[in-house]
Amino acid sequence: MPIRIRNHVGAERLRQPTTEAIVSPPTIVDVANACNVSASTVSLVISDHPRIPAATKEKIRKKIDDLGYRPNPMARSLVSGHTGIIAVLVPPAENVFSDPFYAQALDGIYSIVKPRGYRIILEVGDESFWTKEEYRRLASDRLAEGVIFLGGLESEHKKLASLETPCRYVVVGEGSARIRGLPRVSGDNFKGGLAATNYLLNLGHKNIAHIHGDIKVVSVRERLRGYLRALSDGGVLFAPDLAMDGRFCEWDAYLAAKTLLSSTNPPTAIFAGNDLMAFGAIRAAASLGLNVPCDVSVVGMDDIPAAADFSPPLTTVKYPVFAMGSFAAAALIDSVKNDTACKISKTLKVDLVVRKSAAAPSIALKKICR
Repeated sequence: MPIRIRNHVGAERLRQPTTEAIVSPPTIVDVANACNVSASTVSLVISDHPRIPAATKEKIRKKIDDLGYRPNPMARSLVSGHTGIIAVLVPPAENVFSDPFYAQALDGIYSIVKPRGYRIILEVGDESFWTKEEYRRLASDRLAEGVIFLGGLESEHKKLASLETPCRYVVVGEGSARIRGLPRVSGDNFKGGLAATNYLLNLGHKNIAHIHGDIKVVSVRERLRGYLRALSDGGVLFAPDLAMDGRFCEWDAYLAAKTLLSSTNPPTAIFAGNDLMAFGAIRAAASLGLNVPCDVSVVGMDDIPAAADFSPPLTTVKYPVFAMGSFAAAALIDSVKNDTACKISKTLKVDLVVRKSAAAPSIALKKICR
């Protein structure tokens, strides 16, 4: 029986009305009533509509603060059509989230997006994204107000450009000249390849190899074109077996460089299409007992933060990745706010950064190094 009594008392207590009032958060109607205006007027003040007089805005904003009203961002986006989201599309490379190129580009994008009140979502442009046409969903469902495309293939650029539902987007990286009006921000990849190869030619190298990334990527083709132009201008015949795919990563470049340096006619210098591949080439030379730069010179491209601290410090071409990201983000957000197409087409300057991974291919120098 005691147990029944305790249960009965507990039940009675549960049935007793609480003395604590449940306070609901203030609504837009509460603000409107307090200011003696309509809810639609409050909504226009929240969106800073120019139709509302400054004095009225000040009065309503003060009441919003006094009442502690917080507008629902999702509801506002449904009404206004603005989500405040910028999608950043990255390629499905194995090392994309550890590659300094993408990290620097994202830093540049974020430096603009955050202060302007936008947020970033990441999308990976893998096979499923394109074959299932998820890219169309970004435009048709208005999930994002714009898309920043980091790199990508020419075929993918064409798909975004051909969307029936307009999609504001911009490419960070080289874009194909065959896509008319492609909005893009890039460093000068052609001049980068030209500068790196000319530097090696001016040191006296003739047998210069090139380790490149995926040839379907436009920036890779432009760097290769710069390399070929420098050889041609320098009167050096291009040997196709001196160009190998390093797949943008250190390990594949290591394997490619090892093959090149173990051949019957090894190169005296290597121009790597990015710094990670240059690191792989230097490690390959060391594994074969070769000294950089005494036995073989190596020049990279991008000038990622680790380049200056590598052993030896890497001579490379500085590629303005951070600036590319920030310019692209600013142009895209401006187009969103002005309700216009993004039309930026900007090529930024690249600069050769000379350190200690390249030298003249002389016997005397080899003797000094050893």
